[in-house]
Amino acid sequence: AGAGIDIVGGSRIVLQDNLLEDSGTGFALRLSGGVRDSLVTGTTVLGAGGAGISVSGLSQRIVVADTLIDAASGDGLSLDRASCLRIEGLAILRGQSVGLRLRSSAGIEVSGGAILQNRTAAIAIHGQPAGAPLLLADLTIAGNGVGLKGWGTTGVDLRRVELRDQLPQLFEGDLAPFTARYLASSQQRGEPEFSIRLAAFEPPATPIPASLAINETQAFLPPGALPWGPDCLGD
Repeated sequence: AGAGIDIVGGSRIVLQDNLLEDSGTGFALRLSGGVRDSLVTGTTVLGAGGAGISVSGLSQRIVVADTLIDAASGDGLSLDRASCLRIEGLAILRGQSVGLRLRSSAGIEVSGGAILQNRTAAIAIHGQPAGAPLLLADLTIAGNGVGLKGWGTTGVDLRRVELRDQLPQLFEGDLAPFTARYLASSQQRGEPEFSIRLAAFEPPATPIPASLAINETQAFLPPGALPWGPDCLGD
């Protein structure tokens, strides 16, 4: 079985108020093949046999808003070689794998919502491009196998992220060394604004033309290119 809704390529697509149940072994909803400048809002995914929602194949400049993904057998929301996504009002609950997975994806903002009771990690980051930190804001992360797990991570910014009910499994992989510093900061300031930077994080001194800015393995994103994201590609 494939995807319940499968969009390959295109721009200015609007998907609104879709209920997807028991979608088989593929994705309940998939955007791939360079989908651009699109909106996915009001999606409810219940009991996906595979992943809930997938955005892949160099798709970019997409807003995913007001999303509920409950009890997916695969990842809740999977981003693979995607860039410039704003994810707002996200609830990923009781999945059998990772809540939110990012592979080689850049310029991602996640704000508002909760990632709860997923079996492995709430958020897993693989091969993050240099100069493109993941922004997490106004989220509750609790009851998952681990909070954030990273392999090849370069930067994560946490702003008002509630992690108290995720203790003691906060960070793993590349992010594990930051656990003690995060705990000290949270004891002093409650839900701190907390930034993680690893040695590979090297933003360019000047913007690189968009035609050269992203490929399958790395991205350098000029600041202020889009009104809805500080680190996104221009045309």
